[in-house]
Amino acid sequence: MASRNIAGGHALPPNPEFLEFQRTDGDAKQWPTNTKEVVDHDGQVNYMKPLGPDDSSDIHWRCQVAMKAAERMGKPCTCLTHSRWLTPDGSSD
Repeated sequence: MASRNIAGGHALPPNPEFLEFQRTDGDAKQWPTNTKEVVDHDGQVNYMKPLGPDDSSDIHWRCQVAMKAAERMGKPCTCLTHSRWLTPDGSSD
């Protein structure tokens, strides 16, 4: 069975601006229910680890979304995940 490591070391830039989305495709009824770490008789572990807003993987995901949103809005963006400013065409400032 393949294993998956959760990426680490991602951080938000100082004084980030947050976008509020009016709609979402997230539905709590559809969230994973296997969120407890259980080892089966073969020693296999298969569960979904809930992440909070300060977890590195969550920050990485939000930074990726922010970069695309800024690109679509024609604004520069930064994320400490990438440690550089990006212009709307994707080049470095």
